[in-house]
Amino acid sequence: MPVAMGISIAKVEGVIAEQQTWERAEVVRSASEALHTPDEQLIGDEANLARYLNPPMQTVYP
Repeated sequence: MPVAMGISIAKVEGVIAEQQTWERAEVVRSASEALHTPDEQLIGDEANLARYLNPPMQTVYP
């Protein structure tokens, strides 16, 4: 049965399955990257912290 704009349910299900596969792969990649990142690289500096605590008014995400 067609859904909006003539896209079949099978096509939508295929896109969803592909997205879920990509998301699982991204979780694995991210975990591996975190595991292999030295602790020293995970420590933020004061300038970067200040940027998040007091963003400029024109920031896209206030």
